[in-house]
Amino acid sequence: MQHTFDKTTVMDSADQMRAVAASSASVIMDFFCNAEASDDDSASNPSLAVISEFRTHISTRATTLHETLRKAFLSGGRGHAPASPYLGRTKRLYEFIREGLGIRMHGSENYELFPNGIGVDEISVGQNISKIYEVCL
Repeated sequence: MQHTFDKTTVMDSADQMRAVAASSASVIMDFFCNAEASDDDSASNPSLAVISEFRTHISTRATTLHETLRKAFLSGGRGHAPASPYLGRTKRLYEFIREGLGIRMHGSENYELFPNGIGVDEISVGQNISKIYEVCL
């Protein structure tokens, strides 16, 4: 599932989560096909419908969590430098750009479906790069 998640980053969130959930189907099928069923109860011999329901539930829940995380990162709900705890040697540079220069994560306009048009509520990536470049001169 993690491999599929990493390979589908260009997809829309809901489609990406459906692909991630679908990647679990073969593992689930292998588990139940290889498991020794001691009786005929539904827990040891699930129907294919149950597996489909599981995939649907996983993709729906994952989409909700993914959207919540995206919103928190793009709105600043997780702070100015939300990725800091996950960085190593580049942490200081990342924090300088996010906190020192005030450059926010890019994509909030896209996330909100461009309510005022493209480039109205958020400056371009190029403008942010120019800001970083000018500071380094």
